[in-house]
Amino acid sequence: MKKIVYFVLFAVIVFGVFDMCYACGKVNNKIKMKGKSMNKLDIDTLRGDYLKATVKAIEIEQERYEDWIKVKKEEGNKEEEEQLSNGLNTIKQDFEKFSKLDSSKVELPELSDPASSMQYDNFKSARMEMTVWVSEKPSHGAILYVENMSRMGPWFHLAGIKGGDYSVLVPEQKYKAVFYTLYPRDYFRMPSAYVYLAEFEKI
Repeated sequence: MKKIVYFVLFAVIVFGVFDMCYACGKVNNKIKMKGKSMNKLDIDTLRGDYLKATVKAIEIEQERYEDWIKVKKEEGNKEEEEQLSNGLNTIKQDFEKFSKLDSSKVELPELSDPASSMQYDNFKSARMEMTVWVSEKPSHGAILYVENMSRMGPWFHLAGIKGGDYSVLVPEQKYKAVFYTLYPRDYFRMPSAYVYLAEFEKI
């Protein structure tokens, strides 16, 4: 009788440990994202989209600098032309770096707030969770408005969106959103950045 009891207890323990290991394995294959879970395929897709949007952001900023330099040349302002040219060289280096980066090497940033991550001279890519909207039909570079925004920022400009189609955003419609700041946008040294809109749902 004792042997039977010991065997039953042993079986319970073994199957209990097996179930725990199986559950742990399932959990480890998913990454939590504010009430949602993302499997490895989702994360790989997000990394790729994040990187693609980062490259687009740098392209937009490079075009802005090139336009500014043309204006300063026409004005004959050598000093500001030189300053902008130095900035453009840095942007080109960043473009070279990110355009060659393998998306599997991308480290997605953690949740942060604009005050701690969007200083122009100390910019850090960050994940944001805010209520957002657009004021008109959006395209690359369009402003993504957030609550409590002021004339001093923070300013967010679109460089990518999940699915790649900006037309799904309805002007003046508010969305609960998750987005990532990608690259600083030079705007009088105010907190301003290009972003990738990763998740959004109507409020």
